[in-house]
Amino acid sequence: MKRLQCMVTGLLLLGCASANAAQAPEPVNFFVGQAEVTVLQDMPGQMETGLFRGASAEELKAKAPSGKAEAGVHVFMVKNNGKTILIDAGYGFNDQDRVSALPALLQKTGVKPESVDIVLLTHMHGDHIGGLLRDGKALFPNAQIKVSEPELAFWTDEKTARDYPDRTKNIAMVNDVRAAYGKKMTSFAFGDEVAPGLTARDTRGHTPGHTLFLLSSGKGKLYFWGDLVHSAAFQFANPEICAVYDMDMPQAVSTRRTVMESAARENIPVAGAHLPYPAVGRVVSDAKSRNFAYLPGLK
Repeated sequence: MKRLQCMVTGLLLLGCASANAAQAPEPVNFFVGQAEVTVLQDMPGQMETGLFRGASAEELKAKAPSGKAEAGVHVFMVKNNGKTILIDAGYGFNDQDRVSALPALLQKTGVKPESVDIVLLTHMHGDHIGGLLRDGKALFPNAQIKVSEPELAFWTDEKTARDYPDRTKNIAMVNDVRAAYGKKMTSFAFGDEVAPGLTARDTRGHTPGHTLFLLSSGKGKLYFWGDLVHSAAFQFANPEICAVYDMDMPQAVSTRRTVMESAARENIPVAGAHLPYPAVGRVVSDAKSRNFAYLPGLK
C-alpha cells in the first residue's frame, strides 16, 4: 500500500468506468492520531458539466474544458481501537458495465469482508450502499450497518416512493440492503459517537439525512464528508454550484459553505467520496471572495 508520509495533527449514479483491482490505484493509508485510515477507489469516474447547476455553461467549461470533471467513487477504511470500520461501501455490483474493485482492494490490505465490524453510511444513494451486497446477499456478514435516523426514515417512507417516482431503483436497493442485514442495520442521531473516535454530524442537503463523520484521535482530526462536493474543479471556487443529485440545493449550498468554513478555520483535512484520488486534502479560504481552494494531500 502507498502511504501518505505524515501524521495528521491538529487537524446517483456517476458516469463511472468499469474497474477491477488490477486497474485500481494502490490503496493509500495514513494516520490520524492513532487511527489508521486507508483510501480505496471503488471505481474511477467523471461527471459531465451538464450535471451541475448554479453556474453558466461558460464558467463550467472554463474550469473543465473537456466537458467532464473527475469524480470517482471512494470508500474509506478506519482501524481504531481494535475495530475495522468502513465509511460507505461504494457502487458494488448492481450494473453489468460497472464492476466494483472494493472487495479485491480490501483483500490487498489484508482485510476480509467478514472481518469488517462497522459500516457507516454518509447517505443511502446507490453509489454508497451498492457495495453492501453481492448477489443479493450481505457482503459484510458480521458488520453493523449504521445510518442517520432521518436518512433511513426518508428512504423507507411509503410517501417517498409516491413523491419520488424517479427514485424507485434506489428505494429498491435500500430495501434489498435492509433485507440482507436485518437487525444489523441500525440508525443513529446526529451528535452520536457511532464508532470508536467517530462522531456523526448533520450535513443535510444532498439528501435528507446526509452525514459527516468527524474522526478524532489524540490531536488529530479528519472530516469524512461524503457528497458535500461532487467536483473539486467546480465547487470549491464556487460553493453555490450543485450537482443535480443534491435533493435540496439551497440547503446543500448552505451546508457546503458551513463545513468548508469550519475545515479551513480549524485546519481539519477532508476526505470526500468524489474528490480526486487519493480523495483527501485541505480546504483554504479566500476572504475576499468568500469562496475556497482545494489542496490535495495532507501537507
